[in-house]
Parts: sequence; structure tokens; C-alpha cells
Amino acid sequence: MDLGHTRLQRQNTLNGTNTTFEAPNLGFEQSFNANRMALRFGLDESSPGAGFSAKFAAFKLDVAYIHNMARERVGDLFGVNSQSLIMTLNFNYQAR
Repeated sequence: MDLGHTRLQRQNTLNGTNTTFEAPNLGFEQSFNANRMALRFGLDESSPGAGFSAKFAAFKLDVAYIHNMARERVGDLFGVNSQSLIMTLNFNYQAR
């Protein structure tokens, strides 16, 4: 389990504006099969997400889904209702 807090503060002295956003960060992860498979889900600021990791031989695949990624930080940069899927594939050169 992972628990945290984010506080974003923006200030523009030319316009005389000051905004603050606060939100929780909460995540859960469970590993299976001698850490060869992991499932995770959580809330990062205002963006819910879920994902998994799988290790096979020297490879590790990570997949994550994020709904409205970084909405409070970047507004609608990724779309009004964004559905993001992020994947990485890593190779361990020292694996046997």
C-alpha cells in the first residue's frame, strides 16, 4: 500500500491570481508467483489508474491505464476525457 498527498500551488503576480489544489495519492499492489506477476490500482491526484507487470526470462512488461491523466496539472491537454494506456518493455542484460 502506498499513501501520499499532493499540493499544487500556482501564482501569477501579473494577473493577481493564486490557486491551490490538494489531492490524495493512494495505491495498492499485490505480487504473485515469486514476484513474476504484479497487479496494481490506485488514485494519483484526480486520476484513477490500474495496471500490471509480468516478468518472463530477461524481459519485464509493465502496462498501466490512467483515466484523465494529470487533469489538475495540465487541464485538457490529453483530451476532455482522456483514456491513456502506457506500456514499457524492459530487458535485463544480467538475467540468467
